[in-house]
Amino acid sequence: MSAESAGVQLLYTAEQAAKRLGVDGRGRPIVSAFWLERRAAARAIPCRYLGTGKRRRLAFSEADLHALVEQFRSDPATHGRQAK
Repeated sequence: MSAESAGVQLLYTAEQAAKRLGVDGRGRPIVSAFWLERRAAARAIPCRYLGTGKRRRLAFSEADLHALVEQFRSDPATHGRQAK
């Protein structure tokens, strides 16, 4: 059984990834596609580039999205405090 026949999406565009990460109370993504694109270009977040040359396309896997969420996780016990 292939991923396509199982209805599983393997890769997301920046717009799809932003929606996949969640929306606020007004239905807007909590992270914008623009932010994802800029951070990916700076190699600051996990992502994939498919293709070569001018035809390279930015994509995010499910694992990339999980890693992104973990990357920005904060610990409530130490958030905003200086380490001693």
